[in-house]
Amino acid sequence: MKNGYTLVELSISVSIMAMLAVGALHIIDKKNSANALRDTLTKLDKIELQLKQFKKHHGYYPCPTSDDNLCDSGMIPIKQLGLPKKYLTDGWHTPFMYRIATNANNPNIVKLSHFRGNISIVDLHGTPKTYTHMPPPYHYGAEYVIISYGKNGLNSSNLAEVANQTHDPFRTYTQSGPTSVFDDIVRFY
Repeated sequence: MKNGYTLVELSISVSIMAMLAVGALHIIDKKNSANALRDTLTKLDKIELQLKQFKKHHGYYPCPTSDDNLCDSGMIPIKQLGLPKKYLTDGWHTPFMYRIATNANNPNIVKLSHFRGNISIVDLHGTPKTYTHMPPPYHYGAEYVIISYGKNGLNSSNLAEVANQTHDPFRTYTQSGPTSVFDDIVRFY
């Protein structure tokens, strides 16, 4: 009778333990992703509520926080909205992007009954969710857009996600449910 294990028995044992560890890591990753998504959606709900309250109280939307001092696109203006610093980033610790329509920061324009935003939102197939190129009274665009770049952050090669990052002069953003290649979360009003 021999004592100890053979090399084959040890190899099999190590292989089984490695497979169990990989499975456990996959479960932990899924749980972390679910927590990050829930955190992001909760933050977006609160940010949107604060934006609507700000507009109701002041008659316009606050300018995004940015380095260029242009009132166009940048970070969530947490100080103006009375939000803590944690609302600057999504559940994956990537900064939210916030953009307002042209003149959405001007109370004299916003209070006009015909004011409509000029931000276009489309789905992954290019079908409009807002209609910025229609004549009145059918013209309506988003007054603001908030984007979380999802789990892949700013490292996507998906064309729709790259377009959401470039802030094109036509002010067009893509909103869709998550797919294997698109995970941006886009909120607009």
